[in-house]
Amino acid sequence: MAGRHRPSPTTSSQVIEEARLGTLTKIGQGGQGVVYQAPKAHTAFAPSMVYKKYKPPTLAALDSAALAEMPRLVEKMTPESRTRLISMAAWPCAVVNSDGVTTGFVMPSIPEEFFISLQTVKGMTAAPAEFQHLLNEQTYLDARGIQIDDIQRYCLLRELASSLTFLHEHGICVGDLSPKNVLFSLEPEPAVYFVDCDAMRVNGVSALAEVETTGWEVVPGEQVSTRYSDTYKLGLLALRLMAGDQDEKNTTQLPESVPKPLRQLISDTLHNPPESRPIPVVWTYILDQAIRQARSGTSRELPQPVPARKQPSPTPVLRSRPVAEKAEPKPKAAPAAPKPPTRPKAKRAAPQKTRPKTKAAPAAPKPPPRPKAKQPATTKPPPTSGSTANWEDDLVSIAVIAAIVIGVVLAVIFVALAVQEAS
Repeated sequence: MAGRHRPSPTTSSQVIEEARLGTLTKIGQGGQGVVYQAPKAHTAFAPSMVYKKYKPPTLAALDSAALAEMPRLVEKMTPESRTRLISMAAWPCAVVNSDGVTTGFVMPSIPEEFFISLQTVKGMTAAPAEFQHLLNEQTYLDARGIQIDDIQRYCLLRELASSLTFLHEHGICVGDLSPKNVLFSLEPEPAVYFVDCDAMRVNGVSALAEVETTGWEVVPGEQVSTRYSDTYKLGLLALRLMAGDQDEKNTTQLPESVPKPLRQLISDTLHNPPESRPIPVVWTYILDQAIRQARSGTSRELPQPVPARKQPSPTPVLRSRPVAEKAEPKPKAAPAAPKPPTRPKAKRAAPQKTRPKTKAAPAAPKPPPRPKAKQPATTKPPPTSGSTANWEDDLVSIAVIAAIVIGVVLAVIFVALAVQEAS
């Protein structure tokens, strides 16, 4: 244990002597230490600081070098990242020494918006807004004066997923992610806040022994304080928040109001192998969808975006293209030079008596149709109507003219071939 209590190089801004913290006022305590108001503790990160002084058993197991890395990490961050970390976590900002020995650290005070007034048998009392208060049925929430709807629940989960993404990007794993170590705020807008940050793992090293809250353990055999374990506990917290139950583990107990994509996301997170769990950034995307659709009044219809899979709709377009291609072969009917080669098509269009192309026929003598005039006599109905007889005469005339045209075309072709051979 003494080996964990090794010294570490720190700058003056990262170390504060306990005697310079001012008059210490006890404001709370836990299993690891006692928290005091530190009126004279000043850092560049937060206006109000508190001092967590470790108890002797905790000091005996403390890795002081790992603890010193936590304020050093803050100073290495960009101003934007530093501001975000301090706004979402009670992060160790400086190590506290006494007679050259690390005794604890100072951290920002919990912002006021992360306290709630709870209705108890003794009346209204202010308390840290621990997530555990939300993991209960509506009757309990009503009795405690907590007003929350599904949209706010989705927003809290989105903020939690976004915060985990940020922490993981900076090499930080929460480890003991439980409803006791995460606070919530609903006003002015949903937000989350992490406490007990000295137990987090930074770049694979933790200052304290890794522990887990009862009922919030990782899957047996799985390593604690990893990105995978954080994601698993995110899924467990989401399940219990939506189900209103502190101990629920069965995803089938999710309310019907939970959108199918979110329901599937929770199930995949809790049941998939560690490497296959949806990462927190995926949670952010799915929760964004759930929030938008819940606000539009269609939260139960969230799976409707899946109809996008019905994209076989383009098939009608594909089928229409071959139809258009079949109509194109008509130009092939004009291979040879002059117009005459296109005339044979008039034969197919013979039933269309209005076709004006008959004017193109040269000198079509009318006598030839007379011999074939006997054909109408074979028709059963007598020519009682002049229009019927005229139509049949026209048909015969067209047929004769077509035969003459074909003969002329053939003659022209033979002459052309003869001239070509002679040349």
